[in-house]
Amino acid sequence: MNLSDYTQSQLHQLDARITKEIGKRQAASRLDLLKRMQALAQEAGLSLDDLRLELNGARPADSTTGDAPRRVSAPKKAPLPAKYRNPNNLNISWSGRGRRPAWIAAWLANGGTLDGLANAAEKFNARSAVAV
Repeated sequence: MNLSDYTQSQLHQLDARITKEIGKRQAASRLDLLKRMQALAQEAGLSLDDLRLELNGARPADSTTGDAPRRVSAPKKAPLPAKYRNPNNLNISWSGRGRRPAWIAAWLANGGTLDGLANAAEKFNARSAVAV
């Protein structure tokens, strides 16, 4: 197949058909794998839900007692220290990770800098350390 003979429109149509066919084949492959996994689990006297719970760190429900499976929770992480603090309200802070808060966007839109917010955080942290 010589693709240089195709027009751009034809190439886009071909691309769409290829993408659709890849999706169909992936779905068929997943379904086939799921059926094989269900058969293997059934041979072992288990369900896929039991296996999923074990993979997630919980034990499966005891069918004789009717106990619900126990969830294993991850240990809580300590919050990140504030890297930026709102000088107008020192109770509002941002660690610098994740989506930028609206108050920072407003600060920057009014000509402020991130360095100014970082300085406010440093001053607040220094005051808090002295108070403790």
